Amino acid sequence: MADKICSQLCNMLSDDEKILPVIVQVNDNLMEEDEKMILQAGGTVKSKLSIINSYGAELTVKAIKDLIANPRIKKIYYDGEVQAI
Repeated sequence: MADKICSQLCNMLSDDEKILPVIVQVNDNLMEEDEKMILQAGGTVKSKLSIINSYGAELTVKAIKDLIANPRIKKIYYDGEVQAI
């Protein structure tokens, strides 16, 4: 399942209660059930990123660990600040 979590996020998964900003990418197109799945895991959906089949969300570490078992989840990325060099 580690292949479903970006390497940067893997280093942040020690505290199950910590809330992290993430991008949850799903297989195929966005479906209403995907958003419900995030909400049922205790997450908050911040945005829909349909062009990349993803949701911007805030999830606890425990919710991230639970969601990666779902076959609809393609990958979960840390939604951190990006800076040009």
